[in-house]
Amino acid sequence: PDVDGDGADELLVSAFKSDVLSTGGGAVYAVSGPWTGGTHVVAGVAPAIYGDSGAQLGISMAVGDIRSDGSVDIAISGHGVDKVWLIEPEALFLD
Repeated sequence: PDVDGDGADELLVSAFKSDVLSTGGGAVYAVSGPWTGGTHVVAGVAPAIYGDSGAQLGISMAVGDIRSDGSVDIAISGHGVDKVWLIEPEALFLD
């Protein structure tokens, strides 16, 4: 969805094997549109959330009205951890 109101949809990019902040912690990057062709580097540029060591955050994601309140939610899980991160898109895409 277009979270920031600029007319372009946003994109979540998973890097579940990322070692940016911890070994195997994983990361999910929030990238705003509009989109152009080509390769884009998002690490260090886009807002992100990071998992704890070994969490592999971002191995699975779902976007939808998970809480049944009429708003879009993001659910993100890691591999082999017993928790799910449930966040509102605005937390990643809006300052």
